[in-house]
Parts: sequence; structure tokens; C-alpha cells
Amino acid sequence: MRVADGRREPEDRQRFLHVAWRAAGDIARRVADRLRTAMPSPFDGLTAIGVDGTSHRKGHTYITVVVGHERHRVVWAHDGYGGDVFDLFFRRLAEERKASIRVVAGDGARWIDSCVAAHCPNAERVLDGFHIVSWMTGALDQVRRRLWNQARRAGDEEVTKRMRGAKYAVLKNPDDPTDRQNDALGAIGNTDPKGRLYRAWQLKELLRILLRHPLDQARGELDHWVFRASRSRIPEIVELSRKIRR
Repeated sequence: MRVADGRREPEDRQRFLHVAWRAAGDIARRVADRLRTAMPSPFDGLTAIGVDGTSHRKGHTYITVVVGHERHRVVWAHDGYGGDVFDLFFRRLAEERKASIRVVAGDGARWIDSCVAAHCPNAERVLDGFHIVSWMTGALDQVRRRLWNQARRAGDEEVTKRMRGAKYAVLKNPDDPTDRQNDALGAIGNTDPKGRLYRAWQLKELLRILLRHPLDQARGELDHWVFRASRSRIPEIVELSRKIRR
């Protein structure tokens, strides 16, 4: 039995299938049109959506992606990034579909706020858990680098070595840490008298865990987390708590 090779050139496929390439293209278009009319619109039933931008081609090209959280699938994507691109998505929606959207999740970008206010004024604008944890991870690494630089300038070789070696231990989720990473975390707890990096790591883990909880439970826990973070006396974490509160 021979299997058609999708990598063949058009002329090869034409000879293999005994059909003109132009005719094959017409057939494919008719089938696609038939399927498109038979399938429900990806915009049907949207009540909660998420939007994010990602880069490809080594970060030089951006694409904006909108997902429907009910069906857990991509409903729209477009080259580019920012408010003008997100606005194109809403232009595809009829007014009743815009009105059905109750929640829009994303990062803290102001252009998301502006588009939601313009097109879905009754929708609730929320931060998604992925970006919140990502912000916390970034703040945690800033704490580590600041303490590492302080120890390096003070000539404390032991603390400098431990702070440098703790990078992956504090950033990695502790579900499956290596023995070396466990040792690094233990050493950190005994290295910094004020426990700043260790306390920041604990706050990261609390945040990551609470975002897995049911909404009603997580809401109260997040308020408590923001309260603790804002009084941690760790500048990077205090600033993050303000960002989340905003």
C-alpha cells in the first residue's frame, strides 16, 4: 500500500492522484466552504475569553491570540500586538455576541482595559493566573539578584556563591526538586539573617497554590496574600502587591 506524501511538489501530487492541480484546489475550496457553513461559529457562546500576545521568529514577530475559556480553544488569532489588533477581534463580533461576554482575562496591559471598556463595558476585566505567577517569579529573581550583588560588593564569597546557585531552586516549582535544589533552598534559609529571599520564595509558593483553588476561596486568600506581601519589607514584593491590587 502506498501512502501519499504531503511533502510532494504540486506536479507530483497531480500525477499521483490523476487530477489537475487546479481542479484539486477547486475541490478543496468547495469542501472547506461546505465545512465552514456546517460548523458552528467559533464565536458562538463566548462568555469568558482570554487574550495574550506571543512572539515567534526569535521575538521579532508578534501574534495576538484570543481563547474561549468555555471550550478551552483558540477562537481568533492575528498578526501584531496591542489595542489596534485586539480591536479587530471585536469588530468581528455582532453586538449581541459582545454583550454575552462577561469576563475578559489577560495581563495588566492598558490596551486590554481600553478595548474591553469600549466593546464590552459590562464585562469583568481580570488578571489571569499565568501572568500573576510570572510576575511573581520575575520579582523573586530580582530579589535574588539584588542580594547576590550586595554580597558580591561586600566581598562575601560564601553568600555570593549560594545566591548564584539558588537561582533555579527558587524559580522552579517544588513539585519535583532535585536534591541539589533542596540543599540550595535550605542553605538560603540559613544565609540571609533577614530571610528575605526565603520569605519571597514562600510568598511565591503561596500565590501559586492559591490560584489553583476555587474562585470564592481564592479571592479571600489573594486578599490575604496581598496584605502579607505589602508588609514584607521586601521592595520588589511590595511593588508587586501594589501592581496586583491595581
